Amino acid sequence: MPNENSSTAQMLISRQAGMEGKRGNWESLWEQVSRLVLPRADDFITKHSQGVQRNQNQYDAFPMAALDKFAAAIESGLMPRNTLWHNMITGDDELDENHEVKLFTEEYNTMLWEERYSPKGNYSSQAHEKLIFLGAYGTGCLLVEPRGTDGIRYKSIHLAEIYIQENREGTVDTVHRKFEMTARQAAQVFKQDTPQKILDKINDNKMDERFEFLHCVMPREDFDASRIDQTGMPFVGYYIFIADQQVIREEGYHEQPYIVSRYAVSTREVYGRSPAIQMLPDISMLNEMRRTTIEAANMAVDPPVLQADDGISEFDLTPGSRNLGALDDQGRAMAVPWNTGVDVRLGLEMMQDTRSQIDDGFLGIYFRVLLENPSMTATQAMLLAQQQGQLTAPIIGRLQSEWLGPQMRRESGILFRQGKHPEMPAILQEFIRDTGKPLQISYQSPMTRAARSEEAVGILRTFESLAPIAQIDPAVFEVFDTQEIARIVSDVNGVPTKALKSKEKLAEEAEGKQAQQQLGEVLDAAPIAAQTAKTLADAQATSQNTPQSLGLT
Repeated sequence: MPNENSSTAQMLISRQAGMEGKRGNWESLWEQVSRLVLPRADDFITKHSQGVQRNQNQYDAFPMAALDKFAAAIESGLMPRNTLWHNMITGDDELDENHEVKLFTEEYNTMLWEERYSPKGNYSSQAHEKLIFLGAYGTGCLLVEPRGTDGIRYKSIHLAEIYIQENREGTVDTVHRKFEMTARQAAQVFKQDTPQKILDKINDNKMDERFEFLHCVMPREDFDASRIDQTGMPFVGYYIFIADQQVIREEGYHEQPYIVSRYAVSTREVYGRSPAIQMLPDISMLNEMRRTTIEAANMAVDPPVLQADDGISEFDLTPGSRNLGALDDQGRAMAVPWNTGVDVRLGLEMMQDTRSQIDDGFLGIYFRVLLENPSMTATQAMLLAQQQGQLTAPIIGRLQSEWLGPQMRRESGILFRQGKHPEMPAILQEFIRDTGKPLQISYQSPMTRAARSEEAVGILRTFESLAPIAQIDPAVFEVFDTQEIARIVSDVNGVPTKALKSKEKLAEEAEGKQAQQQLGEVLDAAPIAAQTAKTLADAQATSQNTPQSLGLT
């Protein structure tokens, strides 16, 4: 390897050592969370063998179930797999209504959605795994790569492998991934660049021998947008074979392939904090209360026995048994059970209260309120949506800016380079060239609509407030555009666009109604006109038959 590669590798390995040193406290915290909430992912400090039992420290599985519900709530609320939850817009209302632009953005959105949820990409399972990590540890990573020359593949990366750094704006722009591959896997990835040490293992038929690698992706310092080689790509990636301390591959990236997002970030911290971390005191207490309650229940069912020093030493506790010597000469028992007076129900009540707090911490209220009020009115449901929107707005904003936005830009870039983008209309090309602004993402998910539900709630409350005034002066409602109100409320409630009539169709129907009304007026007036004409004709005929008209006296 060239000396330049060697110095680059040593610099990055040294940087990696510094990142590992700063992350020690986090790994201890993540290990505590793993033991109580996500035992299967406990690989931060101790590396476990596959298939080994890991939940021996768990006495209550409720936090783990709450974590699963949290991931399901975020997925169904923010990126439901059964509906199109995003739309591309220009930000110019008039241009967005242009027919050619609308056709392009609809085709563009459909292309992104279909490629993302293709069975070959495996997005749904990997996104769910990332949500699990967000709920447990507060930081998750999704690797988005091209699947050859046809499509995209997704892979959730274990947090134990990921080390991150922020730029001055607080955005994660540098990602180190320290991971292992077998000799066989390394040869499949690096092909002719495979290090000799690995080839030697393959030649010795030791293909399952494991080796450690470091993948470092960061902004390119010598980036030049005018170049068409790797220097013209904003990000650079180095694969380092740690055993040789050599760069075995350098790659360029148009976008950061590692999509790292955080649940909540404290000041002066880089890694995120999760619901599990925030609720860790309650989770630890619940686990201890469950253990203590189990012991108390065992004590109540199988209490200790108190006996005299000279009493019998062994008991036969099987039904119908005979225990000789268990009574003294006066018939008093020589051994009695020790009743501690523990009330197990108190422990159960305390556990239920703690579980409720943990459930709220994992956004359980997002679903529970709906289940507890199945017969609520439309207004009540809208008020509930407003409360849920206020509850989830901070989470939505961070996930959209750190996950969904970068992911969609990465997806769009990959598909563009694969030649799958629909042809952009000239008017849109001109707009982007003149303004220098790319297309914007408009999110259409249930959580996003819930955050906007205040608009609909404001409309309903306004109508309720004006109802008494309308009894005096009904014209008070004429100030409202009822069609626009209907569109706002329908949008907030998630009514599909195809279920609504377009403005063009409404205008066409209005013209048709007006023409029909005019025709009706004409038809209604026809009998009167006919009768009038007949009357005039009769009058004229009568006047012609009078004596004066005949010249008679």
